[in-house]
Amino acid sequence: MRKISKKRAKETPEYNRVCKEIRDDPALRFCIFCLRPVNLPGEIHHLEGRDGDLYAEKENLFLSHHDCHHHYHHSTVEVLLRFNWYLNFVRRLEDINFRVHMKEINRLDKSNIEYKL
Repeated sequence: MRKISKKRAKETPEYNRVCKEIRDDPALRFCIFCLRPVNLPGEIHHLEGRDGDLYAEKENLFLSHHDCHHHYHHSTVEVLLRFNWYLNFVRRLEDINFRVHMKEINRLDKSNIEYKL
């Protein structure tokens, strides 16, 4: 079993509280990737990662479907572009978090695959 650091153990109650808040809000019960409704509990996606304060920062946490979340983190750009939701997600990122939007644009550009936003 993976060991949890003392610092992470301290942050976990706040993380759990924020995740519960997100799950309890009907307006937030959609997948950040495909925008379809999420059956609870769903998975939590950390938009900017899980380091430091980002771990429990509500603006960084979004519900997602397991499949969408898995494909986003483990698929190549070529595979992601086959999903209708991927480019729409990248477009929406511009308003949600510009820094993450630009990371996705760079990821797309590095792939040397043509795409249109």
